Amino acid sequence: MKNNKFRILVSLLIPILCLFLLAVYKHIKANTGSTIILPITGYDPRDLLSGHYLAYRLDITIADGCTENDSDVYLCLEQNEDGSVSGRQIARAEAADYECDVVMKGRCSSFNGFTGGIERFYIPEQHAAYLDDAVRKGKCSLLVKVDKFCNPAIKDMLIDGKSWKEYIKK
Repeated sequence: MKNNKFRILVSLLIPILCLFLLAVYKHIKANTGSTIILPITGYDPRDLLSGHYLAYRLDITIADGCTENDSDVYLCLEQNEDGSVSGRQIARAEAADYECDVVMKGRCSSFNGFTGGIERFYIPEQHAAYLDDAVRKGKCSLLVKVDKFCNPAIKDMLIDGKSWKEYIKK
């Protein structure tokens, strides 16, 4: 009898521990590293299987282009004083030979250009119309943290330089 109780206890604690560790990992990833501001463009209203989200493209012009199809690349970014980026170029290696303020890992394709794996931002359904309008008018950018392994994580979506939560309060 005690053995069954122990098994039930362990089977309940393992998923709870895994969820806790995942939450800690996501929190650390979103709060460590370099902070940059990336402009976005485009809009897709919803994906019925994934809930409501904004789908967009990073509005990044790359000096030497994104010509290699479906390959991993590193994006070398120079950061301005306000956190926005400029002087973007593709680094084929881990950008060790480049002088970059921030290096972001992603993929290159001739169809989509550079994608960093951060092309979705989940939003509450009741705010979709406000955010749709802001994205269509080109007012949006992303506050992104890039960790020491060059992986980007979205911290917030900015509209006219303010958090989207402040924008919808207007």
